[in-house]
Amino acid sequence: MIITKIEMKDIVELQQDSYTNLIAPMDDMYENGIIPLCTFYSIKENDEVIGFFAVQNKLIMQFHVINEYKKDMIELFSKIVELSNIEGALVASYDKILYNLSKSKAESIKENDLLFKEGPSVDIKPPFKNIYYYVVKTDEIEKFISYFNEIGLGGDWIKPYIIERVKKAELYAFNTGGTLLGTGEIRLSDSSHNIVNVGMSVSPQYRNKGLGTFILSTLRKIAKTQSFKAICSTNITNIESQRAILKAGFVKYHSIDIMKFN
Repeated sequence: MIITKIEMKDIVELQQDSYTNLIAPMDDMYENGIIPLCTFYSIKENDEVIGFFAVQNKLIMQFHVINEYKKDMIELFSKIVELSNIEGALVASYDKILYNLSKSKAESIKENDLLFKEGPSVDIKPPFKNIYYYVVKTDEIEKFISYFNEIGLGGDWIKPYIIERVKKAELYAFNTGGTLLGTGEIRLSDSSHNIVNVGMSVSPQYRNKGLGTFILSTLRKIAKTQSFKAICSTNITNIESQRAILKAGFVKYHSIDIMKFN
């Protein structure tokens, strides 16, 4: 077995093939925010690329081999962990192959992020009068970059992120009387058909009033009118976000876990 450092663009087809093994839609913050930051390696046998894996901070995050070598997965995985000095995994429970391989070597498993899908419909009443929403336009990009910076979600990533959301008509503003209450996002999944990822933010002065739940509930309705099913996620430490998500009618169905290997 030969392991060679490569770029993510070198294994696009293999990566897409790996997604067919997932048992549930992939969270896009993991897919587009975390995975691209990994270091990627090809796996070769007899001068043939038979798979790849991805690592960040000595944690394996993706692993895939072509069908002809699936019978050898356990042996290949063990060799990779040993040769690459991998200390653990950051892996989603919907990635059953990597999850089970990692679990077999884990001395500890801890939930890091929680993933939710739509549950029963709920009717959430607006917490303020005359709330309206609209899709953010190009001429408002700087305004919303400033907004996200002000609420503590700034950084080098925020400008290109907002530009991309506005370009794709995925960012919604929720207002009342001309005052910005918060935002919502409906992001089309790159890897799952008919799935959108929803997210929200709330201006600090309007938090703890049910606005986050209302925004998520509204996003669910918008997604439904477009024939999409909504999923969302949050960190295990974000209790307020979890409450808003559950009240909006979402149910937990998977998690992204950190595993420490023996």
